[in-house]
Amino acid sequence: MYVFVLNYDDSCPDLNFKAENAVAASRDVLFSLENENQKRIEQCAWSAYSKKKKISGLKKSKYQIRLEVNGIFIQQDVLYLRVVFENKSKINYDIDQFRFFIRDKRKSKRTASQEIELEPLYATSSSSVIPYKSEIIKVYALEKFTIPENKYLTIQMIEKNGGRNLELDINNNLTNLVFPISELSSDTF
Repeated sequence: MYVFVLNYDDSCPDLNFKAENAVAASRDVLFSLENENQKRIEQCAWSAYSKKKKISGLKKSKYQIRLEVNGIFIQQDVLYLRVVFENKSKINYDIDQFRFFIRDKRKSKRTASQEIELEPLYATSSSSVIPYKSEIIKVYALEKFTIPENKYLTIQMIEKNGGRNLELDINNNLTNLVFPISELSSDTF
């Protein structure tokens, strides 16, 4: 195994570089364009963070902890969910897991159910602590998706070494709540 330190160069026209090993046969190494898209995703996420447009009704409160989605935005094939975390308790909330699922609606016990986990492409903050008596806002970028009729989106937050776990369910009317980021360019915070 070899380690290479690479730096991006705008003026470099080549995307393919040949890495040769004296023992093994040479082969081409391809660098994808995902990093270019990552920068655009980051910019759109921060744009969604600062927009005034809000939605209501997508929240769950329990144990003096509030989890709320107050903005859903789209730019090309990426959805941006603006999530508000509020801790009204006197104890810090350490997030162990924060996950997104598309789940089947509740069925009888004998039927198989399906869960599809959605991995975020980007989050505006990597902080995993919600300090006591505070509110934090994060934007999560997810690949574009729609929710089928008999399914819903679940946002799950699990506390590390604790039992204050929250789940927020969003029905399949998600498309009615989405704002395109390009149409909001005149908004400021």
